[in-house]
Amino acid sequence: MKKRIAALMMAGIMVLGNSSIAFAEETSSGEGSRKISILTWSESECQIYAESFNKIYPDIEVEIILADNGDVYSKLVSMASAGEQMPDLAYVEMNTRGQHLALDIWEDLSQEPYGFDGSALEDSLSQVIRDQDGRVCIVEQNYNPAGMLYRRSLAEQYLGTSDMEEIMEMIPDWDAFCEVGAKIYEESGGSVRALPGLDEINWMIDSQYTDNVYDAESNTLYLTDYFTYMFDIMTKLRDNNCVGKVNRWSTDWNASYNNGTVVFWQFAPWSATGAVKPNAEELSGDFSVIKAPGGAYYLGGTGWGMLADGANKEDAWLFMEHCLLSEEGVEEAMDEMEMLTPLKGYYESHPDATSEDEFFNGQNVNKYLLEEVASDMTLRAPSAYDGSIKTVTATVMGMIQDDEGMTCEDAVAAAMDEITMLLPGDVTVE
Repeated sequence: MKKRIAALMMAGIMVLGNSSIAFAEETSSGEGSRKISILTWSESECQIYAESFNKIYPDIEVEIILADNGDVYSKLVSMASAGEQMPDLAYVEMNTRGQHLALDIWEDLSQEPYGFDGSALEDSLSQVIRDQDGRVCIVEQNYNPAGMLYRRSLAEQYLGTSDMEEIMEMIPDWDAFCEVGAKIYEESGGSVRALPGLDEINWMIDSQYTDNVYDAESNTLYLTDYFTYMFDIMTKLRDNNCVGKVNRWSTDWNASYNNGTVVFWQFAPWSATGAVKPNAEELSGDFSVIKAPGGAYYLGGTGWGMLADGANKEDAWLFMEHCLLSEEGVEEAMDEMEMLTPLKGYYESHPDATSEDEFFNGQNVNKYLLEEVASDMTLRAPSAYDGSIKTVTATVMGMIQDDEGMTCEDAVAAAMDEITMLLPGDVTVE
């Protein structure tokens, strides 16, 4: 295992060192006769799950281990390298999924006594819950088909309509979106942009690229087409004045929802409570969600994995089953965290599980994402080198944003140079 982890570290998958551990108060009403541990970046989420679980299993303590700075991956690497006792479960974020799954530390949940083959989850998640050997290692926690948010009053002002169907007709693809963005910039005298910055659509267009980029059999990364796709869109958005220079989660980005400088943003089910509403509470009714130009995509997402060297697998599986695969556990989590479940067929049998929201002009946003977006969504398989690819993409994205003369061809060449310096010599890049 240590050799495998060392190889991944050399591949440019950065390890930040040991993370400190903080423990939440135990929620069990028992006397410590049984206990499971879960490594996470979110104590509040796990407390919700633990309280729900302990209603059914009061004698099983749930120990919450917090990864420093939210870096679960680095904590797992350091624990495995040091030969420490591994937690029973760990959070696995989508954008680092490939790196996590490349670590030889996970229990195969398709085997007995678990028998979880993934068929209980939405089919679009099939590739992202498996490692490159096809073993099922993840149970997905939430479901994130994503679209595009727009501010209705600004669309009316600069595009002549706030109607959802009419807006979508204007922006079926990214070339059309560039035309709309140029119009917004011109009509506003340069004071309003279609998007806050290129970072706003980085993960969006990454997810819209559905061809797998890594072939394990030949140990080859196919990145020329991927980088060309990404940087062609980015340079066109820049050249048409569609984007500012604001990065997601910054102070300026938060302010963009209410200061009248931006018309469009990415939007996933978690965006309502995680981004939009806290930053634009006074603008209730002025937002709608539509399909994104370029097609359906998946934004974010978290799953849980069971550690092969965990000490309490039987009880850890009970925890996963209750919280993520039982209707009771899922409903309690959704009520508290306003997330969507990936349980297949759940919303068909529970049509009232989503509702209209006056904040979004009366739109039932989650129902819209489930019915109009999710069915067209394809997720490509994660790879161990996704972290390096994302690092290079972000670096070159910044270069595109700052250098108006950088062409798509220049950007692809720069990215190919950068990626080859991060990867081990036995990986072929085409």
